[in-house]
Amino acid sequence: MKRLPAAAVVAALVLGAGSLTAFAACKYLTPENVAQEMYDSQLAEAFLSEEAVLVNETQSYGGYDVTLLGIISGENLSKYRHNDETTGKTHNDRTYAVVAIAKSDGSPVVQEEAEFFVSPLVGGYNPVHYNAASMHGGYTEMVEEGILYRLVECDTVEILADHDLYLCISDGNFYNVQAYCYDGETGVISRNAEYGGLNAVFDLRLDTEGADPERAAEYMA
Repeated sequence: MKRLPAAAVVAALVLGAGSLTAFAACKYLTPENVAQEMYDSQLAEAFLSEEAVLVNETQSYGGYDVTLLGIISGENLSKYRHNDETTGKTHNDRTYAVVAIAKSDGSPVVQEEAEFFVSPLVGGYNPVHYNAASMHGGYTEMVEEGILYRLVECDTVEILADHDLYLCISDGNFYNVQAYCYDGETGVISRNAEYGGLNAVFDLRLDTEGADPERAAEYMA
């Protein structure tokens, strides 16, 4: 089993002026708990390993408190395999992230009414075209005590470690061009401060040793 070293993710930094909390570990389930509740004991074990990075940082926008709980990348981390419906190819090298979404006023999140888009974004690539939808993304989710937990997965971002990498959490079911700004010259992706809804974005800084420019160029072509 090949996994992203724990040192690979140096930090998850909050961009913008959203609130940052350090008590998420007490308030929310752990990534391991979430994976276990979703009947993936193999992934739960991976989240307990040294390769997993526990982040536990929160941003608050649009009436929601959203927390990036943890992230891990590697091969064969889950007992479930992602198969490409078009090519039939199995994607084993994946990135998994667990997020918690709660209402800021303390009222419960109703799963049937919840519409959120959670996706990695890559600096230098227009997020309209490069997001979870193009990275064979998927998710499972559940609600416990009024908090929605989403386990998201996509093709590994390790090969793109020499780029600026982000994780966005926004309202709606698709990438929202109104919620974020993309600078075509610098490649920087940021929140649209004038957007009134949920548009959190976490900055994921990875160790560039995991980068594979040749493979990344072929993948992002």
